[in-house]
Amino acid sequence: MSRTDALTRLGNRRKFDADLATEIERSTRYGRPLSLIIADVDHFKRFNDVHGHQRGDEALAMVGTVLADEARATDTPYRYGGEEFVVIVREGDEESGHAMAERLRDRLEQRLGARLPGSALTASFGVAEFAPGQGPAALIARADAALYRAKDEGRNRVVRASEMRPSSISPLRPVPAAS
Repeated sequence: MSRTDALTRLGNRRKFDADLATEIERSTRYGRPLSLIIADVDHFKRFNDVHGHQRGDEALAMVGTVLADEARATDTPYRYGGEEFVVIVREGDEESGHAMAERLRDRLEQRLGARLPGSALTASFGVAEFAPGQGPAALIARADAALYRAKDEGRNRVVRASEMRPSSISPLRPVPAAS
């Protein structure tokens, strides 16, 4: 089975799940920091409705290129599902994950705006740091909750999970299907 998303050429959900489990084991064993970034292209359905699915595919491919170009060599971006992407930030705490997410957000806004004039495509980001004893689902839920806070606060921004109350983080939100 493929572990690469054909459209973006990033690792797919299957590869992400396997890699995240490995990195959590590594972080736990060696006491190294690990963060996760989740990104979602803002108003992507509207973009598809206005510009068509072929243009939407071009936009998603560009997002994949920007993430691959801008991530550090030690970090790995993946297409999580639909217009959602994740980046495993190895050897990075929440602060460095936040800095990377801000850089990615800025580069996406610049490059998508330049390549897709008039589209005003942006992305929202959530960042969470791995905590010992936490499994992959909990880390994903924390980053996802931060992403949804970013969307609720106006989109095109980065929110850290540490800025949120634990009660606002729910693992019950449906997870997108693998792509």
